[in-house]
Amino acid sequence: MKANSVLACAVVLASLAGAGTAARADAWDDAQAAFSEFDDRRAFVHLRRAAEEGDARARVALGLALRFGERLYPGALKADAKESAHWLATAVPDANPLPQSMVPPAKRTRSGRYLSADQAWSLKSALGARVLFVDVRTRAEAGYVGMPDAVDALIPYLEHDEFMSDWDEARATFRATPNGRFAEDMARALAQKGLGRDAVIVLICRSGDRSAKAADLLTELGHTQVHSVVEGFEGDLSAQGRRSVNGWKNAGLPWSFRLDRAKAQFARH
Repeated sequence: MKANSVLACAVVLASLAGAGTAARADAWDDAQAAFSEFDDRRAFVHLRRAAEEGDARARVALGLALRFGERLYPGALKADAKESAHWLATAVPDANPLPQSMVPPAKRTRSGRYLSADQAWSLKSALGARVLFVDVRTRAEAGYVGMPDAVDALIPYLEHDEFMSDWDEARATFRATPNGRFAEDMARALAQKGLGRDAVIVLICRSGDRSAKAADLLTELGHTQVHSVVEGFEGDLSAQGRRSVNGWKNAGLPWSFRLDRAKAQFARH
């Protein structure tokens, strides 16, 4: 994978992730020019500058190149798995399908990072294991309503008691209480993937309310790239009171009633 293929791959991956670029593309253009002149050392100086300025293409390209280092770029770049993982994991924009002012208050997060269902699918498809995608709904919801295929783990933010015996008058449904192990299980899920607090985390619930609250909790704990799927899995209610407006299911994205036990029982030991 020489320079031209690394750059081409970076553009494709950044595009799939819905990734934007820095306001100025000077450093990226300079890197391309240096590669075309076979000056790899100078090219990587510009590529690193572009990555530091927030250019998602440059972050993907630098992350890929650092996987190979001197095997492909003798004298120009040393392989560095840790730095490679950093750039690949942070090659995500502040992706907002809607301005925060247009997001319902119950779905807003402190970090203001929102994804549509389509964007979440594209992001996970592009970056794979470098993104932790978590369903924060209850186990009952996952079991009876289904779950996105792309989800890495089911870690409820709220959960019902064992017999669902308590009633929530305000919400006219069975009462759910905060999962006291949520933060602990999220930390374990990240550790299993070798990810840290700067990793990209995507949260999905039924329609965007709980994922926003869970995102705020993780932001308070120091996680810097927590995204909420603003439409959720089932989507918003229509005028007829049905969840047929938007969301993962209504977008035709992959999901199933058939649960993966390793994901669905993640929080149990």
